[in-house]
Amino acid sequence: MANLWSASDIDRMLEGVTCLPADTFWRLTKGTITVDDLRERLRQASRPVRFVVWVRHHWVYARVNSDSFLVSDSAPSNPVRRDLVRLATILGLPTPTFLVVPRQQRGSNECGVFATLFAFLDSLDAKVPQVDAAVTLHKLRGLTKRKEEFIRQGMEALGVRPRAAVVGGGPPKKRQEPVDIFADLRVDEPDQWLTPPVSSTTAAAAAAAS
Repeated sequence: MANLWSASDIDRMLEGVTCLPADTFWRLTKGTITVDDLRERLRQASRPVRFVVWVRHHWVYARVNSDSFLVSDSAPSNPVRRDLVRLATILGLPTPTFLVVPRQQRGSNECGVFATLFAFLDSLDAKVPQVDAAVTLHKLRGLTKRKEEFIRQGMEALGVRPRAAVVGGGPPKKRQEPVDIFADLRVDEPDQWLTPPVSSTTAAAAAAAS
């Protein structure tokens, strides 16, 4: 499908944010991974579990917790919802709850961009407006190597307000500058975020070996 983001596009953007490769559910339908394999992978993952689902040639974002399965779908349809309900059943997940989120414009093929943006905003604890309105994210398509700019422009397009901190200590309360929500994402080198992070355990083992 023309201009549709690929699994590799999404994986490059969401490395460290989602716990499953974007092609996981496509591979499930092709039989290259089993239901048992995927069920075990989800069982072992830390909560909340964030991932992107490929269903009926369409990308959606999902987050699973111990008692919830939340779906953000920029082009909701009954067939996709039925497939996700069946998927939840075979994987032993809670019944999906379909959130009201901004929609992509009809025929825009921007579902991958929306799913990626929803994943970022969820990981940053940024609240997506619950409005059933069509929005375009076409300006974000070319920002696959500019993560912060992708998020900034996406927040602006969806009307998401940055979090702000409040200083206590009694009245009058003063508002600080908006919290830097990108602090955990920022790196010194432009492409450094593409390198998988090294855990403290791995680093310690490497130091001992040297």
